[in-house]
Amino acid sequence: MPRRRARPAPADAGFQQELGNVLDRLRQVPEAHDQRVHHLLSELLPILESITQRMEAQQLDTTPLTALRDDLRRLHPTSDQATVNDLWARALKVLSDFTGRPAPRRAFWKRNT
Repeated sequence: MPRRRARPAPADAGFQQELGNVLDRLRQVPEAHDQRVHHLLSELLPILESITQRMEAQQLDTTPLTALRDDLRRLHPTSDQATVNDLWARALKVLSDFTGRPAPRRAFWKRNT
């Protein structure tokens, strides 16, 4: 009888909290065209490296984080703003999905109608 491969376990709350803190920092940038975006993305790489390593050691599923980490590894200081903006938006989405923290809604008086 073939042996079934164990599925990776979902992430635990500690990793979700840790990435939630990172997500909060990324969300402090008001818009993608802010120059701090590139800096925050470069700071995100070692954090993702550490978290994915620890999660893999516990045989937890790191698929979305690993893909983001690999893209951050390819980000160069000379990358154009469009590339940085796309990666920033993707990082927000991946971390929001992973942590279960949706983007905060804008106050009703600030919404465009």
